[in-house]
Amino acid sequence: MRSGTCPKCQSTDVRITTVINPKMVPYAREFNMYICPACGYFEQYVADLGKLAAVAQQWSSVSP
Repeated sequence: MRSGTCPKCQSTDVRITTVINPKMVPYAREFNMYICPACGYFEQYVADLGKLAAVAQQWSSVSP
């Protein structure tokens, strides 16, 4: 989605918005949400990639 193409329907009409969730911990409150208006598929990513190290230290892993 970040490349501008929807992985589900291949549409190149991808929109982005920043969402702030005050209930999340401080280092993961802002998300960039990518939305495909053609099929409704969306993805979201932590807006500040510099804060991913804090997420990795604080959140539990689902990896085996």
